[in-house]
Amino acid sequence: MGSIANKLFNDFELYKLGYDFMGYTFDDKKQISYHHIQPRHYKGKTTYNNGALLVRETSHNYIHTIEEYEFNLFIELSQELIAEHKDGITKNHLLAIRQMLEYFEGRYKDMYTKRGGLIVKDEYVRRRIDLWVSWNITLTCAILHNVDW
Repeated sequence: MGSIANKLFNDFELYKLGYDFMGYTFDDKKQISYHHIQPRHYKGKTTYNNGALLVRETSHNYIHTIEEYEFNLFIELSQELIAEHKDGITKNHLLAIRQMLEYFEGRYKDMYTKRGGLIVKDEYVRRRIDLWVSWNITLTCAILHNVDW
């Protein structure tokens, strides 16, 4: 991992979160790779603000698959990654990203590439954090504190 990626890793405290900018889990820092939000083939530079850290084998491969099949969705995902630079990796951003991924999965879940592999691989769905568990715990606590006994 280069110096920019290391700075992103530390500044966004991925070592504490255990997941990347798109909500994909990792076990080791070596699984993380730098993603150009504005792709290099569109003159995107390798800078702090143009970078998102993604898990190489899941979210990084997946976002490029989406770029190939649904370019407008790729742009929307990229906008969320840009917003995370401003706001941090928040539940709202992760939820927006999850909704986009689920839309893509609904359209392409049983479709195959020209080479015969699935477009939406099992690991693209399986390796994401469970957003609902953490929200349900927070919601339950909030409800308990507001109950009039």
